[in-house]
Amino acid sequence: MATLAKIQLIPNYVGELRTQIGYYLQWIPNEYADQVSADNFYEVLRKDVEIARCLHLLSLMTAGETATIECDDERLAEVSAFVLRQIKDFIHARKSLVEKAVLFGCGIQRKYYHRVFYQERYWQMPYRLAEVDRRRLRIERDEDDKTLVYWTIWCPEIDQYIMLEDRSQNQNAPDGCGVQDYVWYMHMAEELSPYFEGFGEVLYTLAYIKSKVVQYWADLCESWSKPFLVAQVDLTKATIDATLGSGFPSSESRVNALIDTFEKCRGRHVAVVDVGDKLQWFEHGSTGANIIRELLEYCDKKIQLLIL
Repeated sequence: MATLAKIQLIPNYVGELRTQIGYYLQWIPNEYADQVSADNFYEVLRKDVEIARCLHLLSLMTAGETATIECDDERLAEVSAFVLRQIKDFIHARKSLVEKAVLFGCGIQRKYYHRVFYQERYWQMPYRLAEVDRRRLRIERDEDDKTLVYWTIWCPEIDQYIMLEDRSQNQNAPDGCGVQDYVWYMHMAEELSPYFEGFGEVLYTLAYIKSKVVQYWADLCESWSKPFLVAQVDLTKATIDATLGSGFPSSESRVNALIDTFEKCRGRHVAVVDVGDKLQWFEHGSTGANIIRELLEYCDKKIQLLIL
């Protein structure tokens, strides 16, 4: 038995670590595992154009165009090559696995099997690899031995979480219930990220900034594309006939009428005003647009440097 330390003062780091690794909770919630899960930022990261472009290039280079099997046993190499030929779009499956793992830390795909007659016997071979959302996974911790953890996954067939068993210990585990029924790719191991760490942790801030700045930029495009109009008019005009029903009953009503008129005139590129009225058009500068564009270019450049 281990000898206990004399001082058992628990620092804040260890207290937070207990929460994030589910030491007393018996399972590890996704929201404690990483910041990306906590704010449900998967879609923003996944749909960012620059992140998608860089991951696309990286995964294409990683997946390659062909797969080569190197094995000293010629028969085993032949069987392995035959198995890979059974998988539909194997190269694309490799590409997709890299994309998810590099961004979110863990990529997982489920194997679907069928029986194939090969070399005078029937084989259970995978014919398709289907992407599995990492958010369906959950890590649970054994109640008695807190150092023992195992994977669980939400099963749509029974609408519950099931344990992924090791087929070396339970060969009769149903299809889809074994760890070997999935292809796993972990990007980086980090103690504070039990579900493994991807570049999404680093890109989180840049993607968040871009999502807000692009929306703000789009909102300002309409106002920046048109000049700002300032009209100096005599608000007492046309009020003397108000009692006769042909004028304006108040200054506010005349201002509103002038605004509507000038809006129509701006669309027709012509305005007719009284000789005593004055109109001034102020063109918007491009300083604000340049600042936003520079910020977006900065974010895109940092994304390219990190991924590529």
